[in-house]
Amino acid sequence: MNLHQQIDSLTKFLQSDPTNPHIMADLVDLYLQAGPLENARELLEIGMAAYPDNPRFKFQLANVCLSDADFETAQKLLEELLESGFDNIGVQYNIALASAMQNNMEKAHKHLQQIRQNPEDRFAEGEILYLRSLHHLGQIDEALELGSSLTEAYKNNGELLGVLSLLHLDNQAFSLARHYAEQAQQLQVNNLESLSTLGTLYLDEMETALAKSYFDKALAIQPQDGRAWLGLGLSELLDQNPDQSTRHLEQAVQLMPDHLDSWHALAWAKISKGDIDGAETAVNTIIQKEPANANAHGTLAIIKIMKGDKTAAHVLVDEALRLDPTCFAALAAQTILRAPDSQAQDVRNNLDLLLSKPLFNDGVTVRDTLRKFITKYTPAGKTTKH
Repeated sequence: MNLHQQIDSLTKFLQSDPTNPHIMADLVDLYLQAGPLENARELLEIGMAAYPDNPRFKFQLANVCLSDADFETAQKLLEELLESGFDNIGVQYNIALASAMQNNMEKAHKHLQQIRQNPEDRFAEGEILYLRSLHHLGQIDEALELGSSLTEAYKNNGELLGVLSLLHLDNQAFSLARHYAEQAQQLQVNNLESLSTLGTLYLDEMETALAKSYFDKALAIQPQDGRAWLGLGLSELLDQNPDQSTRHLEQAVQLMPDHLDSWHALAWAKISKGDIDGAETAVNTIIQKEPANANAHGTLAIIKIMKGDKTAAHVLVDEALRLDPTCFAALAAQTILRAPDSQAQDVRNNLDLLLSKPLFNDGVTVRDTLRKFITKYTPAGKTTKH
């Protein structure tokens, strides 16, 4: 008997016993699997009106909310269940899922740890979400170890392979990242993580048209994917389209406000656009969040040079190089400050000269170093010291 036949059968039973909570709940479960969700919601309204303290109805309503992307309501319902003493793997996992979808990976991690205390309670979806939480929280070594064991347990899981591709990308293991991303694409052509991974790898190779095609696909699947907005913005920045780059990167920082590399990319997009005040605001946001960020001080030095404030620029260069002697932005600013006044003025007036300025004897320019910097991601929600 298929799902629709089961629905027809239970509907007939319910017609003869319209207040039976067990039949109602079983029918809701079938609607959750086969749809439409509106039927599940309508039946739950009747059930909860008759049995307001029924925990199964509340759990099912939370599932409807999850399916409707109403994560806040789902989490509220599930936490009420926990407080009432209704605690099981499903409640813990769904709270973790709702939390993760609201970008609260710390909370998700906590509930997933509860599930994992008993190895027999572990299951694919929970383990993959736990792997995501480790990655997001910057526990890379533990994530790599878990990822290795999960590939043995769930060899043909496209979702897992996509998560692993992104994990290895952020660990700078590009060959492994590509390997897992391509495997994930074979199993799930719309796998979000593998699309972002491949986009980033093509971006690193300066194949910006290909990179943008992957980021566009990712955003078609999930318009709230801050990482894809970041990748798209970086692609436009490298293609010297500062207006488009700025728009995309503003989306990225809105979705990932604590991801400092996104703010840094936005600052450079605004520099490219000629919006020096806007660039300064973006850099100051980084410094407020992480006062010891060397590249923020170095970039601010460049901004001060472009504003004609050499005194402030010298102070900022010294601070940036104290924090990181290899800071590319500080080295760029230092090179400009040491140039004759006429050359420094040319650089202030011509962004292309600034980006083409050699930093080292091997001819590496600001643009070369910037490209490597902006294509090196860190986990969304985490920050890096440069």
